[in-house]
Amino acid sequence: FARRALGAALAFAAIAAVGLPARAVEPVITDGFVTSFDGTKMHYNLFQPPSASPAKRVPIIFIGPGWSSAGATEAAGFIGDLINAGFGVLTWDPRGFGTSGGEANVNSQDFEVRDVQKLIDLAATLRWVRTDRRGDPRMGMAGGSYGGAIQLMTAAADRRVDTIIPSI
Repeated sequence: FARRALGAALAFAAIAAVGLPARAVEPVITDGFVTSFDGTKMHYNLFQPPSASPAKRVPIIFIGPGWSSAGATEAAGFIGDLINAGFGVLTWDPRGFGTSGGEANVNSQDFEVRDVQKLIDLAATLRWVRTDRRGDPRMGMAGGSYGGAIQLMTAAADRRVDTIIPSI
């Protein structure tokens, strides 16, 4: 039920966003690095909605970029719409792109999926992110092209992914 509810909420947010009036989005934006399984440094960007706190935890949506692109760094467009709808957002620079290290392996289960799993581990430690159980954040994934395929690969390997909306 939780997966369907998150999927429905994410789909509703995406559909409703078209009709949202423009307004200032003021999330808390942070960035940093996680160390992947093989020592590769992976860069990420976090967007915490202003309403999220340890007392009011929210689901988080991972948005993967297209091939050769870095993760989005601004709370605009779809990211801003998700934040306005009360979701946290995490974007990242895939292996070999942006400021992340390593070499791209085209959404490999052995490399990029394991990188995303480290990001899922990170999201599970954030005090403002809702969890289903310890180590399991309430999360979805969205993105197109390379960012769409990584969702399919990650969801096949990791049961913590609650919903995906790939666009390839």
